[in-house]
Amino acid sequence: MLCPKRYVSFLSYTAAWLTALNWQALSIASAYGSATVLQGIIVLARPSYVPSVWHTILIMWGWALFATSINLTTGRLIARFEAVTLVLHLVGFFGVLIPLVYLSPHNNASFVFSTFYNNGGWPSMGLAFLVGLPPVTASLVGADCAVHMAEEIQAAAIIVPQSMMYTIYINGSLAFATIVALLFCITDLDAALAAQQTMFYPWLQIFQSGVNSTTGACLMAGIVFTLQVLSTVGTYACASRSMWSFARDRGMPGSKYLVRITGNNLPTNTIIASMFITVILSLIVLASDVALAAIVSLFVAATSTTYLMSCTLLLWRRCTSGVRPYDSGSSGDVHGGPEWGPWKLREPFGTINNGIACVWNLFLIFWSFWPQQNNSTLDTVNWSVLVFGTVVLGSLIWYVVRARHYFKGPIKEA
Repeated sequence: MLCPKRYVSFLSYTAAWLTALNWQALSIASAYGSATVLQGIIVLARPSYVPSVWHTILIMWGWALFATSINLTTGRLIARFEAVTLVLHLVGFFGVLIPLVYLSPHNNASFVFSTFYNNGGWPSMGLAFLVGLPPVTASLVGADCAVHMAEEIQAAAIIVPQSMMYTIYINGSLAFATIVALLFCITDLDAALAAQQTMFYPWLQIFQSGVNSTTGACLMAGIVFTLQVLSTVGTYACASRSMWSFARDRGMPGSKYLVRITGNNLPTNTIIASMFITVILSLIVLASDVALAAIVSLFVAATSTTYLMSCTLLLWRRCTSGVRPYDSGSSGDVHGGPEWGPWKLREPFGTINNGIACVWNLFLIFWSFWPQQNNSTLDTVNWSVLVFGTVVLGSLIWYVVRARHYFKGPIKEA
């Protein structure tokens, strides 16, 4: 819709591959995060427990099966499930922060807002800040989830953009409040960082030392764990829909099988395929958790690349007046060029926003491939650049050899 006609096939193919890659990586990350949070809680409750790799894999399989089972029901049930998750998300925010802030001793504002640490061994604090930025931005990845569910949403042209904005507003505000609260409640930073070696996550130790109760910390962590598990359902829903859309456009290998819709109007084959991708790739951790970490961290680069493509093309259309005004009676035919929907950001703010988005995503792509530690070894280097490059190169080879002969861009259904 946004790019020139002669580039439609190639650019849409590239964007579709990266989108499918992103959501599959995010699905694996969700399952892995749920598994390690549970193991961290067990270590917190019983310090004698030593997490095993095969424990992590089996738990990942369990959460993948749980998310798949929910997604194989009906679209209406999934919507209700997500509504309940939102309520628990908001209630859980207060359930964690109120006891933490009330019971924990507090640092002063100077420690929170003007103290910086460079534990990565980088030559300057500014460089350390830039290297540490992409993992933080990953917390807001997935705001475009509703886009991939648009065909199952009524009045999607209005509801989808609004839901994306509300997602950023709500989760951005809650995340900022949580980070500030955690920083005020850190009583021993070295102990929190050291806990990452045994409990996977420093915030588990912050909970324990903050409320001065292992039981209380486990209950608070249980809220986080529950939300982590519930979030995998939405992640697998989007992963399966993005794969199905690409298969419908005949760009995905095995499209004839993946595109099939069952009697309950669900892409059952892509839902199951997403689960098996998690199951198969989780076995990588048996050989090296570094390889799995590379796949898990891959979604920042993949997401930013697809965002960059979309924002750049939209900016080009804005600057060349290449978008038609909104017409409520339009048939939706895109052959005459893209048309504004009923919801958009007014000028000049829209163009300014697109320009900033292009620069920001290009910035994130560059820094997302940097390791967290200076003078990295094979165990600490960021291998996501290798995985990203391999997938992109492989998809381009497939396009040149096969896909360019039959893939003509997104199929518009009547």
